[in-house]
Amino acid sequence: ITADERDTVSGLCANFTEWLSTSETAQANTDDTADPAFLSSEVTAKLDAIEKEMRRLIKKPRPKPVKPKKSNATATNASAEGDAANATDSTNSTDADADSDAGAADSSSSAEEGNRAADAHDEL
Repeated sequence: ITADERDTVSGLCANFTEWLSTSETAQANTDDTADPAFLSSEVTAKLDAIEKEMRRLIKKPRPKPVKPKKSNATATNASAEGDAANATDSTNSTDADADSDAGAADSSSSAEEGNRAADAHDEL
């Protein structure tokens, strides 16, 4: 949606709001037995123009994202670098798995020691 289209809708809304404000003020100043200052059909007619423009903008398709084009040499180098990075990541993840397994064993043994100490304390 372009800035001009936004300005168009914004202008339509501002005009309607201004018209409605003045019409409501005029209605407040009229007698209860006098003819109304505006009719609901007038409000509907003014809102139709805004609604028509909004529906047109809502139906407007979004632009497709622009993808930068890469040359063949760059694409080949990038895929080679990506393969090397993947190999390094898989080595690091294996090391991290081994470290987490060792940490789990440490925490379970410390939990057992804590239970033994609590049992010994209860005997006193």
